[in-house]
Amino acid sequence: MKKVLIIEDDRVLREAVHFKLAHEGYEVIEASNGELGYQAILDESPDVVLLDVEMPKLGGIGVLEKLKKNLIEAKVIVLTNVEESETLADAMELGVTTYLIKKDWTLDRVVEEIENITN
Repeated sequence: MKKVLIIEDDRVLREAVHFKLAHEGYEVIEASNGELGYQAILDESPDVVLLDVEMPKLGGIGVLEKLKKNLIEAKVIVLTNVEESETLADAMELGVTTYLIKKDWTLDRVVEEIENITN
């Protein structure tokens, strides 16, 4: 069973993604901020990380910087409302596998992207 970590501060969104992924047969772990999410990456070694960019305590870019600094490889899909090319370029430079702009994606698309990077 593939393990997916959702790092997202929006509880409703996090729970909706969790429900969809669990229904699709994934083991799902949640973290409500970047600090908890980074620790969950270390503790759980997920197959895929769904990472929000803008969060309290430690944002998505901060999580990516810590992963890179500590040479921790992870397949990361950034979920963001930020469409600024500089922020997305920073994320891609830090090793993000792909990104989805929140206003443009569906839960089925999230599942599709996870399948694309894990198969």
